[in-house]
Amino acid sequence: MQNIKTNLSAILAFTAIIVFIFIMYLALFSKNTKIPESPLLGKTAPSFTLKTFDNKTIDLDSLKGKSVVLNFWSSWCIPCKDETSALNRANFRFKDSDIVFLGVNIWDDRENALNFINSYPSDYTNAYDPSNEIHVNFGIQGVPETFFINKEGIILNRFQGELNDNILNYFSNQLLNNKL
Repeated sequence: MQNIKTNLSAILAFTAIIVFIFIMYLALFSKNTKIPESPLLGKTAPSFTLKTFDNKTIDLDSLKGKSVVLNFWSSWCIPCKDETSALNRANFRFKDSDIVFLGVNIWDDRENALNFINSYPSDYTNAYDPSNEIHVNFGIQGVPETFFINKEGIILNRFQGELNDNILNYFSNQLLNNKL
């Protein structure tokens, strides 16, 4: 009886190891690692009107004729904190061009968002999505997420994750040349 239990334990352990190796193989060598592209690419950006944190109104349609870097963020998002300085630098670098940097706070309450802005000041406009509709219209999957919209209001690209100087320079220059 003891031999049967020992053999059964050995078989189960061996099976568990084989399953683990198979799962690791799939995780490491799977060809399906591409993030799905947004169905909005190449289409007109969904219009919206929001209140900024300094109580002004901004709507996307009024920005036609300018390129827009539209960044979605939340106060609890660590990469959002880290990318604020890169967005500030890009906003300064491209201040004489036709690029507008716009942050939209989502999945947050206003007080936490204001605390974030006070702790991580931004030189670009930030607005609040109190109805939580805009992130749905853009199909936001997580924060930070950024859309690059050309002068005609067409979404040329989307970037998921934390922005840095190199990423912002690349996409901003592509926007200026309308090459995304």
